[in-house]
Amino acid sequence: MGSKFAKLDYDSDHFRKCKKHGVLPIEFFYEFNQKTRHGKSGKVFRCKECIKKKRTDQYEADPKASKDATGIWKARNRERSREITTASYHKNKDKYLPRYREKRLERRLLVLRHYAGGEPQCSLCLEQNHEFLVLDHIEGGGTAHRKELGSSRKGEKFYKWVISQNYPPGLRVLCHNCNLKEHFRYNREGFSVKVWDDSNSYKTRIIDGKEYPVNRQLSAEASKKYKVAIKLECLIHYSSIIPSCACCHLEDVETLSIDHIDGGGRKHREETGFGNQFYQWLRKNDFPEGYRVLCLNCNFSYGAYKRCPHQEKSK
Repeated sequence: MGSKFAKLDYDSDHFRKCKKHGVLPIEFFYEFNQKTRHGKSGKVFRCKECIKKKRTDQYEADPKASKDATGIWKARNRERSREITTASYHKNKDKYLPRYREKRLERRLLVLRHYAGGEPQCSLCLEQNHEFLVLDHIEGGGTAHRKELGSSRKGEKFYKWVISQNYPPGLRVLCHNCNLKEHFRYNREGFSVKVWDDSNSYKTRIIDGKEYPVNRQLSAEASKKYKVAIKLECLIHYSSIIPSCACCHLEDVETLSIDHIDGGGRKHREETGFGNQFYQWLRKNDFPEGYRVLCLNCNFSYGAYKRCPHQEKSK
């Protein structure tokens, strides 16, 4: 009579046996911690192909019940579900990433078409390249609204929110250049300009132990002019006497900015500071190489899509 614990004819540390598929490497098995009827826990190995076949048969027999059961499990095991999703994404990134980008673009174009009343185009300059277009809050407050929706992937979450709210009013389609110029116009016309009066127009500055009154309004205006001068100096250095976009040759100084040719602009600005702090860094470091002047449309297109429609048309 043979023993129940007969010697195996394979290495159990690297191989396992499936009744249907035979001896396979241990990578082809799931490992579970299972308790016996006596209350002891031990490792149990299940063939991945058999489990996959069983789940497929269950889904084909009753898709709704299978989806409901999966949803219940995910609700009870949120952390584990997130780990499995993340691992699957990194393992199959080449397959998932193009599909993810395609769905994101479809969602974005759907929203832009709704607010444009047809094919997407800027409501001010009639720009039609979707790479340059964005949804704008007509009454302002777009930055604060996007922050409320989440700190990461703000644009994607914003378009999802628009669809979930059944396309609320108060939004329009603008290109990035017009969006920035509208922001400047909004400030110039006094909608968000600070009101200076006797209660806040002066502050004191201590120099060598003595207090001196400083007109805060004049100080703010002088600081603004100083920042504009530094930006213009950087634009002239990396472009010409009349600064223009290196891609589309636009000469509107308001919409021009400095672009990192090899990428990594956001990470670099997080180290040096955004806005005027970055321009001051350029001047302090004697205008290093690796930068160029781009308008906001071209800059955003290169950053998001690694290309610009202007170059494709020229080719």
